[in-house]
Amino acid sequence: MTISGATCRASRERRQGAGEPPLAVELGLAPVSQAVRIANGFLVWYLLGSMVWIVASDQALRLLAGVLEIPSWLHSAKGIAYVIIFGLALRRAARTYVQGVEAAHTGYIEAKLELVRRLALAAEYRDDDTGGHNARIGFYSSLVAAELGFDPKACETLSYAAALHDLGKIGISDSLLLKPGPFSPEERMEMERHTTLGAEILSGSRHPLVLMSHVVALTHHERWDGQGYPYGLKGTQIPIEGRIVAVCDVFDALTTQRPYKEAWSTDEAVDEIVSHSGSHFDPDVVAAFLRCLAEIENGEMKAVPHPTFECVAESVLQPRAA
Repeated sequence: MTISGATCRASRERRQGAGEPPLAVELGLAPVSQAVRIANGFLVWYLLGSMVWIVASDQALRLLAGVLEIPSWLHSAKGIAYVIIFGLALRRAARTYVQGVEAAHTGYIEAKLELVRRLALAAEYRDDDTGGHNARIGFYSSLVAAELGFDPKACETLSYAAALHDLGKIGISDSLLLKPGPFSPEERMEMERHTTLGAEILSGSRHPLVLMSHVVALTHHERWDGQGYPYGLKGTQIPIEGRIVAVCDVFDALTTQRPYKEAWSTDEAVDEIVSHSGSHFDPDVVAAFLRCLAEIENGEMKAVPHPTFECVAESVLQPRAA
């Protein structure tokens, strides 16, 4: 279905009639236009001011020359005063312009991150009865990444990318996602397609966040011993982001109730992960995860280098199995 120009105009008119702000304002893009208008206005003001200054100052000097002897330096002072006055005005206008551009950039970034949040929620609505699974994976993954030496920006990026790890489940039928019993071989193959489906949805971008999300979606079910899917990658062939999310995803899956199982205790889940270190999981990632375990259990948001989802704190602090 396509959206016609008439539909777009009608939507815009409805928003204006209801007193709603233009979409550009909501996205934080309006300050750019505002800054451009300021710059154009300053140019007009500069030209008009220059003409007024030249005419008025010359006229004043001619009047003074009729009664006083005007020293030559006064002509130079007139030009110096002009440069100072309009230089200060230019500085003020430039500052306003830069502030407008910065505000626009911040709003644009927030709009993009909001879209990431919504994508993660869309996947979660299909499969998650526990609430907050994707946000918790983002939080846990950022902690483990920081423990492994990721810089703050990379930790922040992974916190969003990890939350999209199961985006491909949007393309899996409800009969499989909500099935309480074990899968048949055919059903298992279909379920495993969520990795490549998610990667396809996130493919083709040059943005670092989407690129990392693509990698995570594709590789978070690969195993250290090469027995995972979809490609059977082994060891360090698996990108580090996928290895981190693999541990965090399994931990959260084990410690939360699902339609087909009860929640495990934290100790039981940790024992399971440790027992598969070197087979299912990267041993270095498991060790980093264990060092973060106290923060993960307590939901200490202050450990996250940058803020992630607003819902993380509430999700992480939900009661878990003892």
